[in-house]
Parts: sequence; C-alpha cells; structure tokens
Amino acid sequence: GAGAVSTRLRIGARGWEHGSWDSSFYPEGLPPEWRLTYYANAFRAVLVPAERLMASTPAEVAGWAGDVHSGFLFFAELAPTGEADLDAWLDRVAPLGERLAGLVLRSGAGQLSPARWSALSGRWTLASLADPAAAGDPPGSPSLPPVWRPGSGSASCVGLLEGESRGPRELRQVLEAFGAASAGCAEALLCFPGTPGAWQEMERAQVIAGLLGG
Repeated sequence: GAGAVSTRLRIGARGWEHGSWDSSFYPEGLPPEWRLTYYANAFRAVLVPAERLMASTPAEVAGWAGDVHSGFLFFAELAPTGEADLDAWLDRVAPLGERLAGLVLRSGAGQLSPARWSALSGRWTLASLADPAAAGDPPGSPSLPPVWRPGSGSASCVGLLEGESRGPRELRQVLEAFGAASAGCAEALLCFPGTPGAWQEMERAQVIAGLLGG
C-alpha cells in the first residue's frame, strides 16, 4: 500500500571498520578480520569508501567477497582523477564480481572519457555525489542521478544519511521517502555513517522497513 518499502531496499553503512563499534556492535575480542562476516550476518550491504578500496590489494578484496554470504552486496565509491586511476580502481573491485551492485561517483569522475562512462554504466548502477550537469563533464556523459538525501526528491539507488541518529518516527519518514525516490531501482541502499550508535539505528531501520514492506 501507500508508504510501502520494497524488500529490495538494503540497509548498510559506509564501511564496516569503525573503532567506535568495537565492544558494542562487535563482540569484545572479535578479531578485526572477522568483522566483515559478523557485519554481513546483520546487514545485507555495505558502501566501501574510495580511500579504503585504493588502500587495499586485489587479494584482500577477494577475501572480502569470501567473507560474506551469497545474498550480500557491495556498493563502492569511485573517485578517479584520470584514466590510470580508474584502471587501478577496476583492478581493486574486480574480485567482487557480481557482488558489486552499484557505484557512487565522487567529484572528479567527470574527468573520465564518455566511453568509460558508458562502460561503467553498462555494468553497474551509478549514482553521483556531484551535480552530474557540473562543468567539466565530457560531452556524451550519461546523466546520473545524484545520491539521495533526506528532503531531496531525486530518484537514486543510494541514499546517504549523515549526522545524529533519528527517532523511530523520523526514521520511518526517511525510509518512506527513500523508498519512493528509489522506486525504479533494481537494488537500493540506504547508507548510514560510521558513528558510534549508527548500527543501532540501522537495526531499527531494518525492522521498520520490514513492517512497511509487509
């Protein structure tokens, strides 16, 4: 009915390596290399920060893919400053294979060639943190939906939440608004920051989304 949230909506965080989650979300003494598996048992997606990807090796990223269950998806930030940067980034994400569901293009992505834009958009859902019509985009670049934020009506497959936690009523409003904005997307990620209590808000969001989608 009205306000329903699709079951394709996933709740996740920007990264999973948050020190403030140790001994609260993550059990005390949990080895760091087990965090992703633990996280993936609670949530169905994560947004990998661009800087974390570029600091990793393809072997490490392959390990991430092996640490999660088959229903888990990765979304990744892309912040290239040129074609060589993009090649390095593609090398990093390649081991994720079909588990990589979408990209969030940060500023600087406009420096890519139209052919590269087309190749990326042919493989993954793209959303943009920058204004897609900003000066500097090459001619022929596809128009990308900006990343959704509370209060914005633009359709997008990724929503970024920032700041302090929301109460249940406000959280429901956010979920309904993002559900409407992402109605045409095959997969949709509502992404929370890595703040100390965010994991509790994420758990509440999953419960509310389940009720709205029922």
